[in-house]
Amino acid sequence: MEKLPQRSADQLYYVLNKCLTTALLIDVAERRIGRSADYQVQKEHYSRKKGTHTLKNLVITTLTQEVLYLGETFEGRVHDKKMYDQAELKFPEQDQSLWADLGFLGIEAEHAAVILPEKKPKGKELTNYQKELNGLIASIRVTVEHAIAGIKRVKIIRNQIRLHGWQVRDRMMAVACGLHNIRCQRWAA
Repeated sequence: MEKLPQRSADQLYYVLNKCLTTALLIDVAERRIGRSADYQVQKEHYSRKKGTHTLKNLVITTLTQEVLYLGETFEGRVHDKKMYDQAELKFPEQDQSLWADLGFLGIEAEHAAVILPEKKPKGKELTNYQKELNGLIASIRVTVEHAIAGIKRVKIIRNQIRLHGWQVRDRMMAVACGLHNIRCQRWAA
């Protein structure tokens, strides 16, 4: 059915070159895994953000919540920006915007405008204009959060995954994204 998300930067570039999508939303999907008996593995997979052992994937969606890109699986302690940098994504020469949260502060995308919320200055407050702008950005970015929630409707992704092996865990995430894309297509019809 060709609903699985793209897994490489070259495939994403090809798809974006063909489609008319101008707004792309980027975020990281984090899912729980079992705690390993090996201390070093525990340390790598521990996510301070979630307070548990996790795996992460970079997700790029459209405004219709369709998952276009699912990045490589990383350990829970890897930062969002580092995942984006290692993906080495390229965007076609079209008027495209990339909407992200402050976890991606400092990213650069050639041929795409990166839209980030304003960060609160240390010891100061945001102005009313900056707060309104952040609210507007959040109201658009909530679409990627809804897409991640749609992916997590699959119980094996939402709950703690007990399957072992990177390939199996990674494949389950890709299948969950494909099922979400099928649901999105049904909603659009």
